[in-house]
Amino acid sequence: MEIRKEEKKRKWLLPALGVLLILLAGLGVLIFLTGKEKEDPLGDQEAYWAETPEDPLVEARRSTVRVESGDLLGSGVILEEWEGSLILATASHVIQDGSDITVTFCDGTTAKAGLVSLLPGPDLAFLELTGEEIPEGYPEEILCATLEAEAYDSLVGEEYVFLRDGDFTNELGYLFAMVRDPFQYVEDFGEYMMVVSGSADPGMSGAGAFDDEGRLLGILVAAGEDQVVCVPLNVILTGLENLD
Repeated sequence: MEIRKEEKKRKWLLPALGVLLILLAGLGVLIFLTGKEKEDPLGDQEAYWAETPEDPLVEARRSTVRVESGDLLGSGVILEEWEGSLILATASHVIQDGSDITVTFCDGTTAKAGLVSLLPGPDLAFLELTGEEIPEGYPEEILCATLEAEAYDSLVGEEYVFLRDGDFTNELGYLFAMVRDPFQYVEDFGEYMMVVSGSADPGMSGAGAFDDEGRLLGILVAAGEDQVVCVPLNVILTGLENLD
């Protein structure tokens, strides 16, 4: 009887060990894949953007400007046409002298802009180009950015975005990144901001962050070693409404 019992134990013990080994192997693969994802959270961005039509990148370039004020240099975005003027946005820390602001467009033309409003909390500034300062290239070569509230409201994190600076001598003036948190409280600003992975180059303050359809999501105002902080679109739209 004892021999038969041992034989029965062996019969169910071996299959059970096999199942256990399969489960452990599966767990190991899962841990490996999870570890790989954490090591490379951005994924293969080159492949992703290579498959994206060029139009969003071109449109973002056409709505981007370089902003110079005193000794400071940054970037900006053309937001909308309003009562015969063009309204632009940039980072407020780019504005050294509100009476001395020059913007350069993608076609190389320059114009003098006036300071309309400063929002020190989110570090946002609105500029205005009056009718006589609007370049001839508008609205064929020079465009207003696409502003759609739902583009920002639908963000949940881990979406690919790109930022475009106002250095038009550099055709590679794009920063490809990923949204870490579209609505994160940043103590330095005392505001809820959009936090994006990556680092920014000098002169990118005020640059626009765009999605893969070329829609504006925010304005870059700060950067660290591995993250970029942007004023989110909802704050920009509220600021525009308050200009009326």
